[in-house]
Amino acid sequence: MYIKRTLFYLYKKSKRDTLVDISAKLSKENQKNRIAIIADMIWCSLKYGAMFTEYDDLDFIHRTAKNRATYITTFYNFKLYDKINNIQYRDDFHNKIRFLNKFSSIIKRDWLDLKNSSDEQISFFLDKHKKVVFKSSYGDSGKEVKIISFDENADVEEFKRIALENNFDMAEQCLQNHERLAFFNGTSLNTIRIVTVCTQKNADVLFAGLRIGAKGALLDNISQGGAVARINLDTGKINSGFYTKRSSKPTDDIADNAIGYQLPYWQEVKDLALKASEIIPQMGIVAWDICITPNGPEIIEGNESFGSVIMQLYYDCTQEGLKPKLLEIIHEG
Repeated sequence: MYIKRTLFYLYKKSKRDTLVDISAKLSKENQKNRIAIIADMIWCSLKYGAMFTEYDDLDFIHRTAKNRATYITTFYNFKLYDKINNIQYRDDFHNKIRFLNKFSSIIKRDWLDLKNSSDEQISFFLDKHKKVVFKSSYGDSGKEVKIISFDENADVEEFKRIALENNFDMAEQCLQNHERLAFFNGTSLNTIRIVTVCTQKNADVLFAGLRIGAKGALLDNISQGGAVARINLDTGKINSGFYTKRSSKPTDDIADNAIGYQLPYWQEVKDLALKASEIIPQMGIVAWDICITPNGPEIIEGNESFGSVIMQLYYDCTQEGLKPKLLEIIHEG
């Protein structure tokens, strides 16, 4: 039971407002009693650890108790992190600059820590890369990211001004999709979300999905209208349609007929994720965002919060979640 976390959420006005709003929407959509839905949402938080938005996104309203129990939820994740992710190493994933330094042995792209970069280093970077990704090292969900194209006359002062005005403290070269990924959306850098689980005995892959941005978007984040399709872990072929959160804005022109589509460099993607998982083995479960460029895979970042909703967006209420597979990996290790 998740009594303390549920009570804490009910104590917060913003969460109560979410409960009210979602229950009203679901009542209208399903012609069900709103009070009964509110009670069920609270019960699912207490029993299964599902946040109110997860109740909607994971379609709990249509699932049986047995089926609900197969889903990895946010509150369950919190317990899992405390159990298998060492708190001393978490900031290596929360801070993007620390992450790039820790994983420098497998990071290929050029990047700058702007607080510790000289004008000469910035000038060299700018001469080499005219399209730059600015970021905040503690940003998440793509909210503090801006892609800037510089012309031939751009100088260091303009570069620094953009960073200062937007509170960006790092910059990276802008990566390009492999044509097999650009096929789905050419405006966004489409990435593979691949989750590894490490135990004392072995490392394994729990889930992989292709994330693509909404039409015209520069980023593939689900929270910004992107979508995800599951990938067969053995073959690297897409084996589902594309899904997006019910609580996010609609996604435009998503390719829904991609089942069987083969992704390039699949074995290399898996090998890279498993190799990355061995660098800080004290972090037992990590979600890696990996892009596939024309020259092969490149890790963008690792996330302790691995997006359990993203991994389980099944709009068929008979499908099971990933908790049984997760427990199997942990217990076998």
